[in-house]
Amino acid sequence: MHNKRGLFMRAYAFAMVVAVLAHVGAYGQEDVLRPNGRGGVATTAESSAASVDRPRDNGPGLVLRGGIEGGLGLNFLQRTIEGLLPTSPLGLLSSGTGLSPLYGVYAELELSPTVSLGLRMMVDHKSVSGSKSGFLQDCIVNDPYGNPTQVTVASMSGEFTQSLTFFTFTPVVRVDLMDNFFAQVGPTIHLPTQNAQATTTFTIDPSEQCSFNFGQPNESKVNTVSAEDENIPALRIGLDAAVGYRFAIGDGLELVPRIGYQLMITSFDNESSGTDFTRVNTDPPARDFIARPATLNSVQASIALWFRL
Repeated sequence: MHNKRGLFMRAYAFAMVVAVLAHVGAYGQEDVLRPNGRGGVATTAESSAASVDRPRDNGPGLVLRGGIEGGLGLNFLQRTIEGLLPTSPLGLLSSGTGLSPLYGVYAELELSPTVSLGLRMMVDHKSVSGSKSGFLQDCIVNDPYGNPTQVTVASMSGEFTQSLTFFTFTPVVRVDLMDNFFAQVGPTIHLPTQNAQATTTFTIDPSEQCSFNFGQPNESKVNTVSAEDENIPALRIGLDAAVGYRFAIGDGLELVPRIGYQLMITSFDNESSGTDFTRVNTDPPARDFIARPATLNSVQASIALWFRL
């Protein structure tokens, strides 16, 4: 509203200047016809006023802003795994959610009072986790001498975490929808900084007679495995859309909360395949499976401090 009022006042002032110039021009023509003037000699003050340059308005101009930003992302992972039994422990990795931090800088060029071009450059830690129970796996029971005596099915639960850090670059167009309330939209580019980190943990029900590494010094009802996953794309591309609000807190300073959604076109990882042997004895045969590329999209909530440069 302040910008609109300023533009109106400038337009009004410009119109007044044009009217004054037209009025002076009309008297100037009269003076040409009457060289002696309008019945008198112009005073020194009048001559000086006529020679003063009037101010010019060159428009609002371009405004450059910078800022720092930090917040949290709520991440949603979905993966389709084909060929598995519903109770296969490998199905643990089919879905997950997670909350993780993001931080970085922002810069924009204001092209008009309502339209700006900006760039978000962030460090974005993507992390997801999931848990599920009701998994079944063959368990070979041995006698005290290590000879197999029977095969049973063990019931277990599982949980996993998967994380990956990206450098993200998001050019955006910012459009003011109303006073201080705006929308942003633009493509986003994600560059991974390392391999994905993954940890899985399976726990056998305490009532089961089976254990991991049965009969070994490291026999346990719990088995945890951590590894790096190199099966990730070198570049991810998606769309970022958000809304925000600008709170003026000082001369050229603004506090800007923002909430947005990142819809990624590129998958989080690549397709993989293998063979599931978890029920080969009690429910044969072994089953070949295909894990389709996972999707990972995020809702982001952040707050930024903008300052005029």
